[in-house]
Amino acid sequence: MGFPAGNVEAIYRNNREHVVKLLTQRHDKKFKVYNLCSERTYDPKLFPYHAEYPFKDHNPPDIELIDKFCKDVDSFLNADSSHVVAIHCKAGKGRTGTMICCYLLYNNSFQTAHEALTYYAEKRTKDKKGVTIPSQRRYVVYYEQLLRQNLTYRKVSLYILELRIFPADLPLKVGSIQQKDMKEPLPLVKFRRTDHYISVELDCCMPLAGDVKVEFRPNKLDKGWHFWFNTFFVELAGAEDQSQGRFVLTLDKQEIDDAHKGSAKKCPEQVQVFLNRRGECVDTMDARPVPQSVVEGTQKNATHTNNHHHVVPYQHHTVQHEQQLQQQRQYLAMRDQSNRSQSLISSSNYTDPQQLQHRSVNNNRASLGGNQQN
Repeated sequence: MGFPAGNVEAIYRNNREHVVKLLTQRHDKKFKVYNLCSERTYDPKLFPYHAEYPFKDHNPPDIELIDKFCKDVDSFLNADSSHVVAIHCKAGKGRTGTMICCYLLYNNSFQTAHEALTYYAEKRTKDKKGVTIPSQRRYVVYYEQLLRQNLTYRKVSLYILELRIFPADLPLKVGSIQQKDMKEPLPLVKFRRTDHYISVELDCCMPLAGDVKVEFRPNKLDKGWHFWFNTFFVELAGAEDQSQGRFVLTLDKQEIDDAHKGSAKKCPEQVQVFLNRRGECVDTMDARPVPQSVVEGTQKNATHTNNHHHVVPYQHHTVQHEQQLQQQRQYLAMRDQSNRSQSLISSSNYTDPQQLQHRSVNNNRASLGGNQQN
């Protein structure tokens, strides 16, 4: 559903009072409301049960957030057969649909992301356009792979070597790359045009782990295009350039956010991201995996599910997270010392909105254990 709004906004969105009245009349106090908005909230005491799993609009959730959300929903629904959940973001379509489709995979209502996304689109919208943002759809596919292949998710360290953007005459001057838990994006400033593509080169290999956003713009003012990917699933796909022994993530126009519906003259036809398990440029950067604790990704009272996937909780990545920060500091130091005479633009004036750190906040009444309500 859409955001339960108050005051003037209630005129064109869901009126908060009407939402409370409707849910209470139909479900008494046996419903739980999930807020996915990172940009806004309201008094959780409006509802008998409430939880927040926020992530930024027009962006995908991280894998850990998806898994926590699905377990929370499943636990609540299985605590009482009369329980229902209401899930919302701002418009109640993109972010809401992403998480609903992931849960439909989690509880085995559907076996594939395509089936879940198609079902949601048919039920939610008249034009059958439900979750349309490519990166959000990609993360539903990621979660399908995690569940159906019974995988243990962890933050895999990969080093980005180069990006290639097709065609070569694309207007492009501003770029950045950002790991989800980084405070600021790193500017991409070295562009080299070949006969067939634009090569975006890094002065040294940059270590990445987990969720990564790459963004490009024709200039500092105009809106550009971007995409998200996760290093674990890049390695899982195993698409390698055999001649170089490196991973290649290839995304066509329809798989790139804001390019999938943009002008052909301003948007790429294809993007290739070249990554490696270890940095070829920096011998001192160590990407060896750090042993991690593993948490079973199933619910005790979710007897109807058969998910044996694992997700390493975010807080268990303290050692690995510090290792990544150290590697990124090394990258920045080396980048600052390198020669930038070939750069096409200056990065000093480019800024990107700081990514919000994801959180999962339940009030005391929203937590259920076993079949007992607190």
